[in-house]
Parts: sequence; C-alpha cells; structure tokens
Amino acid sequence: MLALSCIDVDIATPIMSQTTASGSLMRKKLEPVTLPILQLISVLSGKEFSANTTRRRSR
Repeated sequence: MLALSCIDVDIATPIMSQTTASGSLMRKKLEPVTLPILQLISVLSGKEFSANTTRRRSR
C-alpha cells in the first residue's frame, strides 16, 4: 500500500511530455508505468494479474 500511496502525476509526466501518441500507442508507451501499478492493485484485491489479462470493464 505504501508504493501505491506514493504514485502521483510525476510518474507519467516524462512519458506524456515527450510523445504525441494517442490510443493504443499511448497505452504501449505508458505500459512500464501502468503494469507495476496494476500488479500492486491485484495483490490488494486478491486477484491474479497477468499482462495478457484484458483490462476492459465488463458491462
């Protein structure tokens, strides 16, 4: 939980400021930031995380 509490906008700023990408390309560029965050969230929620797991919400 300590690692998640330290997350702020400064983590993504270097990536966001150096690219004009959007959509799936932006998602790929942000992956080094988002994967560790998603892994930590999965530990807290008790669910297994896989990088291949779909992250879309079910309707």
